[in-house]
Amino acid sequence: MHVVGACLLPRSMYALHQAPIVIFINMYPTVDNSEWEQSIREKLTVIAEYLKNELSLKQSMITLLEQQVNRLRTALHQKEEAMLQLDKQLRECQQTQKGTRQLINKLLSDISTYERDLSWFRRTYEERSLPGIIKDRILRPVNTADTDKDDGASRYIYP
Repeated sequence: MHVVGACLLPRSMYALHQAPIVIFINMYPTVDNSEWEQSIREKLTVIAEYLKNELSLKQSMITLLEQQVNRLRTALHQKEEAMLQLDKQLRECQQTQKGTRQLINKLLSDISTYERDLSWFRRTYEERSLPGIIKDRILRPVNTADTDKDDGASRYIYP
């Protein structure tokens, strides 16, 4: 058998850079032409089947990759929406926190005012003598002119 020509086929479409498969073709067969043609047809059938399988594998791989890309896009879109929603909630919470802080400061100021009023009440009614309280009540009746003073007592009218 004399080898005059050779046919080169890649091992796979992914590995074109690898060493190719070599199929030797006897250009001058010693057998009759029908066997030689049959051999070539068989080899061409094998090559065609290989290419057909390779094509279907690649098409299925492309389909899978497209599905994965679509899933990832959907997940990304959902995450972006969730981030926008969380950002909105964060801004709302910050505004609520600011309002709550202002309310707490106002309540602390009210508590301070009530403590001052309570200390005035204690000084006035617990530490003073009964004759002094009666004298203050008789000599200074409660009227609108006395309410201009801001000593804390003007808010309360005691019997």
